[in-house]
Amino acid sequence: MKTQTRCRVVTFRLSEAEYNILKSACGTEQNSLSAVARRTVLEWAEAVSERPKVEKRLTDMDDKLDALLGLLYRDPHLDAKAS
Repeated sequence: MKTQTRCRVVTFRLSEAEYNILKSACGTEQNSLSAVARRTVLEWAEAVSERPKVEKRLTDMDDKLDALLGLLYRDPHLDAKAS
């Protein structure tokens, strides 16, 4: 897979304490601050963009199960067997 050229810059500010926490975490894994920040932000963005899709699928499945249960409970043969 060909690597895309990175031409966009995203900037955010950290407090001194936040910066030290990030710097310390990067030092333990031998990663640059930029690499860790980029990876973390992209993982978060992917998770957030997938969440609505998953929630919609779960809602659709729940609706289908409700419809199926409604059909099952309306079947007089099932009512007699359940008693």
